[in-house]
Formats: sequence, C-alpha cells, structure tokens
Amino acid sequence: MTALLMTATIAPDPAAAAHTQFDPAQRLAEYQAALVHYLRVPDLKILFVDNSAYPLDALKELAARAGREVLFHSYKSPVPPAFGKGKGEMELIATALDQFRSRLGEDEPVWKVTGRLIVDNLDDLIATQPQGFSVYADCRDVPLIGEALGGNQWTDTKLIAFTPAGFRSLIHHDWPDEHFTVEKLLYQRLKPHLGRKDITPRFRVQPEFRGTSGGSGKNYRSFGNRSKSTIRRIARRVAPWLWL
Repeated sequence: MTALLMTATIAPDPAAAAHTQFDPAQRLAEYQAALVHYLRVPDLKILFVDNSAYPLDALKELAARAGREVLFHSYKSPVPPAFGKGKGEMELIATALDQFRSRLGEDEPVWKVTGRLIVDNLDDLIATQPQGFSVYADCRDVPLIGEALGGNQWTDTKLIAFTPAGFRSLIHHDWPDEHFTVEKLLYQRLKPHLGRKDITPRFRVQPEFRGTSGGSGKNYRSFGNRSKSTIRRIARRVAPWLWL
C-alpha cells in the first residue's frame, strides 16, 4: 500500500522564519480541509504528524467520522525556529518514519505533502508512480539560465515521494544548523545520484495544487500559478528532458 505523510505545523513559533500565516485556528481549518480531501482517496495509508505539539482531537474526529484509520502524532520539534522550515521539515519526516516504523515497510512508497495543501490529482500521481523507486521527486534544472527565473537547480519538497529506506540513505543528511533553502540543498545532495534506476527526478504527471504557500502567501490557484502549471504539464509530454 502507498502511504501519505501530511506534515504539519499547526501553531508555528512566532520566531519562525518563512511564515506568513501564524493563526493556529486558520491553519487548523486548512489542515482539516486537506485531510477531508485525502480521506476520500481509497487504498491510502494516511499519516498526520504535527511538530508544534498541538492537540489533534479535531482531526482525529474527522477520521473517525469517515471510518478511516489515520496514524496521528504530535510533538514539539527540537529544531530552533530561527533555522527555518528546511531543517524542521527534514527532522519532522525522520521523526514520522521512526514513530511509525512498525507500520511502514522499508520499501513502501510514502508521498510526503505539505499538510495544508490539497493535491487534486494525487490519485493520478500515485497510479503512475514508477515501480521500485527509492526517491521520486520533481526537480528543476533548466540549462543556461542560472537563476534568471529563480528556483533553478531545485527539488520541490511540498510534494515528494520516497521509501523509508530511500529517505534514510539519500535524503536524510546531517543538515546544517542554520537557515537554508532545503529545495536547493536537496537537489545538490541528489544530483550525483540522478543516474540511478531507483531515482526518478521528474513526476510523470503535473501536480495540481490548491492552497497557499506558508512562506510567500501565494495562492497556487492564481492565474500566474495556473499558467505555470499548464506550461509544465505540456512540457512533460512534448519535452520531458526540459525540467521546468
């Protein structure tokens, strides 16, 4: 079975970098809406892990009403908020995989999603995932342009798939004790291994996101973001070698 790991920080520390939304009630409502959406996806093992030690009773009630088992865990992250979301997110994933080690096979596919976001076509992404992967990610590396468009040489972490074994061997590193852009550092960590058969660096299907970025506050359904998504969807079909 494929698992979905919803990562959450329901009550961010006020000192946390790269956050535009701090209201726990607003954030909880967004996590609730996302959980309701994913509860409708059949044959999906859902893990919900919060690193702000927030009570999860309201979310557990949603799962109970849907008649679905969801594995919940809430704890206080040991990562100082000044280090930013990158190190905190990697620590959260590692904690989740350790917490539910007995419920996850080492080679079981795990899709990690930023828990406030809804991926409308997650079922299509799962249905087309490659067999036997260790890491399945969406990388961007457009030649020649450097950082002219921003976000180049980048591994998108708001949605990424891996096996527990793949995470521990290829993603989980001794991340620096400082603020860093995890998407860029992760790409540099993965780049030497991109020729491996068990690493697929581009999704076969363009993810369709709903929600807002916690860092920039951008709406993923805005005209600009929908236009980018359309271009990337076309590029996957006609120029799969172009990592937009």
